Amino acid sequence: MYTLLISAGAGLVGFALGAAAVNAWAGFIPGLLAFVLVFLLLSRRTMAQVQAIFATAQGQLQKAPPPNIMHDLQEAQRQAQNPPPELMRKLQEAQRNGDQRGFNRAREGLMEFQATKQREFDKAREAMIAYQRSQREEVRNVLRSALIHEKWQYLVRENVYTQLGTIDYQEGVEAVMMRQQEATGRSIDIGTLPDTAGPYFEQARDNLQKAWHPQLSSVLKDWRSRALLAAVHHRLGEAELAQKVLGEAEAAGTLEPTYWGLRAWLLSGKPDEAMQIVGKGLVACPSSQALKELQAQLTNKKPLNMEGFGDTWYQFFPDQIPQSKRDEMARAAGMEVPTQNVSSAPQQAANRPPIPQKTWPHPRR
Repeated sequence: MYTLLISAGAGLVGFALGAAAVNAWAGFIPGLLAFVLVFLLLSRRTMAQVQAIFATAQGQLQKAPPPNIMHDLQEAQRQAQNPPPELMRKLQEAQRNGDQRGFNRAREGLMEFQATKQREFDKAREAMIAYQRSQREEVRNVLRSALIHEKWQYLVRENVYTQLGTIDYQEGVEAVMMRQQEATGRSIDIGTLPDTAGPYFEQARDNLQKAWHPQLSSVLKDWRSRALLAAVHHRLGEAELAQKVLGEAEAAGTLEPTYWGLRAWLLSGKPDEAMQIVGKGLVACPSSQALKELQAQLTNKKPLNMEGFGDTWYQFFPDQIPQSKRDEMARAAGMEVPTQNVSSAPQQAANRPPIPQKTWPHPRR
């Protein structure tokens, strides 16, 4: 690293000057002072530059989308939840009066309304997705610009690739969630939809593999980048690799309950091994209520509920955030929270069963 080499050079100069003025022992103190002073100054300068780049990237990532995109998305969502009253009135009157022809016309109108609003919502959503992708690509470029400092300071490279891998992972998770929502909304098997998340997870894996420095990470207790890589391996179906990378981070994560919870959760198909991991976690973190609850669930052979680990858990699996919590987060961000799916209101009306045919009494002869 340039910082270390320049500092060593300054130390040698200080030592040489002191030795020339007095003797070799007298050169030791000025040499050491020169080394420490130059190292601190150069490190501080480099880290200030890197932190400024990270702050720029963070600000870019948190920047709100353009108002027109948010307006179009929220308006399409709102209108889809509120079919025209006239159509609903006609449908209800036809249902009540036994007017099969009128009922069919009203239902066709609602189905057309549904299709139109779904197209509007899809268009607005695609615009939002395109904006977010462009925004994240800009953030990636900003983060990559910090790599010019990697030869000056330790851990700059690891920090940059951790940030890049985190962004890739978030995009992959969003793709997973959108695929699930589409399958639910269309009432089809999720396996029939293309898997668009895979490339993001693969890119996240490549970046996070560059973010690991075994010696320094253990000293700095950095286990999160390794845990995120384990989550990526899990989503890519690489179970053994997930356990391997988590095992490598044990020295860094041993005092973190979520670290042990993640290792146990990834072994949920092997309850005996998962129980051993939870036991080790309770030795390291004896006061962790979340690990105690996890141990009870494994003992009673119940499905593992990870809510006890709180927001730290959801950093790795945001798709597991309960819907109620997502609604709270959306309201806090000033977004309108629908009471049902975008197209469910017109869909429910359009899917009402046909009116039973009445049997009219014959006139008296």
